[in-house]
Amino acid sequence: MVMQCDAVVLAVKPQILPSVCKQIKTHTHRRPLMISIAAGVKSHNINAWLGGGISIVRTMPNTPVLVGKGATGMVANDAVSDKQKTLAEQILGSVGEYFWVKEETMLDAVTALSGSGPAYSF
Repeated sequence: MVMQCDAVVLAVKPQILPSVCKQIKTHTHRRPLMISIAAGVKSHNINAWLGGGISIVRTMPNTPVLVGKGATGMVANDAVSDKQKTLAEQILGSVGEYFWVKEETMLDAVTALSGSGPAYSF
């Protein structure tokens, strides 16, 4: 299945992501865009686990995405093309708003706000 995809969403708990990457590594010959929702897992680690040269968008959605009203912060590594960024926007835009941050370290701040931010709105 992974061999035929343009994008793969890695939506697993951070502690099992290395194992998941190991399992799909041999099926990523087409080099699909990898979209990670695993909190705190850096893109360079995902890239290494998948064998290198991988296009990765790390994301951090907040809980209102469950009802299509969320916000998702995103950051792309250098391997991500403009076409792949558009694909990530289409995928994450389906569950609410999205925004790009320039540096991966900024996504860590988004992660901290994502957990508690919506509670202050309601």
